[in-house]
Amino acid sequence: MALLSPPPEAATPADGLGHTERAFWRAWLQATQSLTDRLDRELNDDFGITIADYEAMAHLAADPDGRLRMSELADLALVSRSRLTYRINRLEESGLVRREPCESDKRGYFAVLTERGAAVLAQAQPVHVAGVRAGLLDQVPAEVADTLLAVLDRIAAASR
Repeated sequence: MALLSPPPEAATPADGLGHTERAFWRAWLQATQSLTDRLDRELNDDFGITIADYEAMAHLAADPDGRLRMSELADLALVSRSRLTYRINRLEESGLVRREPCESDKRGYFAVLTERGAAVLAQAQPVHVAGVRAGLLDQVPAEVADTLLAVLDRIAAASR
């Protein structure tokens, strides 16, 4: 049962959403887009990387070997393989990541975080964490954090 479903007569013909549903949808879009844009701008201005680059590099750094198969990294980064290939090409040109062939699968490649990439990531991390805290975590009252996390997990699962 959806929490925001209005009676049919409350829906507007233009978009089929009731007043509260439309307000919720627009607030969702504004909150997620503005926060993502702000985090992206901070990382790009200070370190020349995007938030998507940061996330890919963070996944590589979290691996004990600092490397992941491209297909695995695409899954973790929630992007298509072609979009990840484009991103890795850019990171490779910047010297932040390199590709290594997979010995067991001649068609496969690993994305590997370089020393330079690890250094940029280490410098970017406090800026990114501060932005996430200020823009998201500090805005969620502790008494609703678990509930909001459960709702977001539910939305993510329904969207897969």
